[in-house]
Amino acid sequence: MQQSRPCRHLQQDMPTAATVAVVTDIPLAAEAAGMYGIPAFDIDDVAELADFLQASFARPRVSMVVQAGGESRRMGRSKATVPFCGRPLICRLVERLSPVADELIITTNEPKELAFLQEQYPELGIRFESDVINERGALPGLYTALRCARNPYVAVVACDMVLASPSLVVAEALEMTRTGADVVVPVNKHGFEPFHAIYRRSGCLPAVRAALNEGEKRAQVFFNQVNVCEFPQKKVLEAEPMGGCFMNANTPDELAALERIIQDRIECE
Repeated sequence: MQQSRPCRHLQQDMPTAATVAVVTDIPLAAEAAGMYGIPAFDIDDVAELADFLQASFARPRVSMVVQAGGESRRMGRSKATVPFCGRPLICRLVERLSPVADELIITTNEPKELAFLQEQYPELGIRFESDVINERGALPGLYTALRCARNPYVAVVACDMVLASPSLVVAEALEMTRTGADVVVPVNKHGFEPFHAIYRRSGCLPAVRAALNEGEKRAQVFFNQVNVCEFPQKKVLEAEPMGGCFMNANTPDELAALERIIQDRIECE
């Protein structure tokens, strides 16, 4: 942002490549901004300037949804409450992701088993939501997340992603604002990572509902119906240089291996 000074300084205050807008009461400065294609505001145009800043630089609020589901047959118990680094696994996800959440939702069909979270983190206002559709599958789970969220952006992470990255959530949200996409989803050699992605609620909810009506269950089946921005591995590593964001655990052995990785990183508390 650039605010002009008296006329004798006008030449040194000419817009540069870093200038995003000019706030001035000098006609020549406003004219110069127009020549560069830069928005110009009178110093008294507080409302218009605020609207510009909101539209250009403020991201919409984010609902952070951690999908905890219920009992996992391969794990032998609920993943959310399985011990990890000395406490329930879900605690790790809550503490990692709550700093970037304007709203924190945990989708689960076992809310009583997770009620301790509301007592342990009363300041977070954690909400529990059960499945909206009585069907198992990735797409029904995503529909529940979108349907229950109250904010325009909905970040979705699976509860067994022990290295889920708040920095990646922020990077995805900024990319969604920049591109206007309906989905910002990491993509690598294994394909899409829809459960560490961010969704625009208004664009995705009807598309997901339509796919469910057709009997679909796969999370990314509706991607061809919305505006998808692929977030490549290079950008993922820029956001989270340590990597490992998408590693998850389906069995006790896999969970133990991930715990050793965390301990090697000296992340266990």
